[in-house]
Formats: sequence, structure tokens, C-alpha cells
Amino acid sequence: MTQLPASLGRTFLLAAGELGFFSAARVFVRETAAAYGADGVRALREQHGREYSVLDAVAARYLDDGALPGVDATRATAALHGASRVLVVGFEADALDLLVPTLSALPVGLLMQRSLGPVDWDRVLANFDDRLTAVPFDDLQKWAGSRAALLTFVYGTAGSLAHVSSEWLRVMGPDVRPQFRTLLGWDLLPVGPEVYPRWLANAEVGTFSALV
Repeated sequence: MTQLPASLGRTFLLAAGELGFFSAARVFVRETAAAYGADGVRALREQHGREYSVLDAVAARYLDDGALPGVDATRATAALHGASRVLVVGFEADALDLLVPTLSALPVGLLMQRSLGPVDWDRVLANFDDRLTAVPFDDLQKWAGSRAALLTFVYGTAGSLAHVSSEWLRVMGPDVRPQFRTLLGWDLLPVGPEVYPRWLANAEVGTFSALV
């Protein structure tokens, strides 16, 4: 089997901090396939899949049909129709690259909370041409409202549980839920991970007003 650099796992975690687990996994699987072919993707999964469930799932999808999981913002955009503002909890570069332009002039904020270590927020936000507003955690209530929406990313479900970032659990409480009209979960991995979802947390599917 192809042997990949032992440091690749640490590099992936750094990338996930600024791109998101799903977006980073797409990059790593794509580049590994380009350099080493399918054997390299199998090695990537074998060496690092148990540690990073989203990477494992993306690699498995590629090995199944030779393609990366796609990203389609159509349903998320429709679910946000009529919102006055959107606050994003968690971060996925590939998903937001598609979603943000579809929201026209709607104010879109990004909560500046990441559990994966330091993030260069200026670099992250620079990719969106001032369409994303950095929102400190203490300003969360300023984005609430009768037509406001909270959006987070979901990495598959298991029964009544959705796999989410730990940032979502910090935000989502009984005092916050009534202050937003829409609590949207955007599932980027509908099939779900095959291995235990380390680095992720679980939230009840029923807490979302919509899961797309």
C-alpha cells in the first residue's frame, strides 16, 4: 500500500481549522488522488480515516464512484428565503462559497468561534469580498430577530442525532432557540460517516426547524 507522510494528519487538522472538515477533506482527497491515484486515497483513509471521520467519508465516496461528494446550495438558499439576516455557526469554505452569493444583499454573519485552534479570521473573511461579517460570540444576540436565521453544517445523521461542530452546541440553548425564526442544518454528508465521528458533537435532529 502507498505510504503517505506521517505528518499529513496534523496538516489536515490545520487545514480543517480554516476550511472546515468537509472542505479540507475534498482538497486532501482530490490532491492525494492526483498524486497517488486510488491507492493513495485508500492509504489516506487507512492512515487517517479513524481519526477524522469526515475525511474517511469523503475518501470512501471517492473510492466508490471516482468522484468527490458534491456541494449544492439550492436547498439551503430556499430554506433561507424570507430571512432578514443569517448567522453562520461553524465554517465550510466550499459550501459558503456557493451559498453567500445566492443571498444577494442579505446580511450574513460568521460567528468567530472555532474549536480547532487559532484561525486567521482576516484571511478567511477576505475570500468573501466583505459579504461575511465577523461576529464575536458576545454579539450573538444582536443577530437575533423574528426573521433571523441560524445556519450550521451537519456531517451526516444517525437516527435522531445529527453530527455537528461543537460550536453549534455552545450556541444552541433554550434561551437562544426562540430568538431565531429559522434554525437550519445543512447536511453535507447525508450518508454519514462510517467511523466514530471524533472532533464532532451530536445534536437532536428535532432541534432544527429545517435540515437540508
